[in-house]
Amino acid sequence: MKTADDYGGLSLKKLFIMGDGRLRPEWRLIVVLILELLITAMLFRVLWDLTMLSLKVPPGLAPDGRLEFLMETIAGDELLGLASQLIPSIALILAILLALRFIDRKSIEDIGAGFCARDRKELAFGLGLGALSMTVIFAVLLASKSITLENDLAHPMLSWNLAIGMVVFIFVGLSEELYSRAYSISALSEIYNRWSAAIVSSVLFSLLHAGNANVSMGGLANVLLVGILFAYMFLRSGSVWMPVGYHITWNYFQGYVFGFPVSGAEVEGAYTVAASRNDFLTGGAFGPEGGLLATTAILAGFYIVWRFTGGRNPWRTREPEGDSELL
Repeated sequence: MKTADDYGGLSLKKLFIMGDGRLRPEWRLIVVLILELLITAMLFRVLWDLTMLSLKVPPGLAPDGRLEFLMETIAGDELLGLASQLIPSIALILAILLALRFIDRKSIEDIGAGFCARDRKELAFGLGLGALSMTVIFAVLLASKSITLENDLAHPMLSWNLAIGMVVFIFVGLSEELYSRAYSISALSEIYNRWSAAIVSSVLFSLLHAGNANVSMGGLANVLLVGILFAYMFLRSGSVWMPVGYHITWNYFQGYVFGFPVSGAEVEGAYTVAASRNDFLTGGAFGPEGGLLATTAILAGFYIVWRFTGGRNPWRTREPEGDSELL
């Protein structure tokens, strides 16, 4: 009996399974996101159950009332609030590790996420460049009077919230770069060339922000562009740590230092923006990521990364090294 392959078509199996018996990369990306949702739900249930055991719940509350009481308790407790913010990032990291072990059959080093002496330098560079980029954006907006502050530069509002925000954005930067760069590009590169894989992963990264509050087309375009910059860092260095560093400080300085919205989410920072004018530059309610200055800073980042990684051929890539220590 003739099969679909006899007519030059693809069998149903080939739509899902590669020649080596593993799931195709496109489906692996989806599986990781499904695993993340399941692990997130499980971790939240554990957090809620532990919180309920330690609380004196008012008697006679209906299920909706118990949930509201629980949510108010978590929101009002710094440690519980921190735990609830970390759960999605922790779930994504666990989902990636599970997929690597049981689906991809790879190690963390195979996707450029090990950590060696060279990676320390690249992490430090990424941290510095992300902080510098957002500081320049803030300074230009302030100097051009596109924004005004509630508190002056000499009187930042310092609180434990700044430390909590750093912990949150460390996990956000690490988890999103592990998925959108290290895992996605490494998986997609098995069937596409590396630059095509980088573009696809960046489009996915942008789409994952499409449901954010106050989202705009300019914001999604800049998220796509910075995703390509992160991919450029990853491919030029052969390591995920440069984009991880940039991602962490770009977000942290944007929100918890300068008080801008971060991809549409309101954050209480050391400074508070009292008024914002010229949305074309500031990005409006989505934050600087939706404005032209961010576009300029991201484009400048490509040149700076090219020079830092040796210059010469801008499309040269470096393969991950296999002698790194485990994460």
